[in-house]
Amino acid sequence: SLRLESKVKVEELPVVCEFPVVFPGDVSDVPPEREV
Repeated sequence: SLRLESKVKVEELPVVCEFPVVFPGDVSDVPPEREV
């Protein structure tokens, strides 16, 4: 059988790290990094 991890770290998802604004609902607990 397959085991699912309880939590997936955002750092482990390179696509989400590269494009955080594309997945704002999926990474709502992570503040977006913006240059001022």
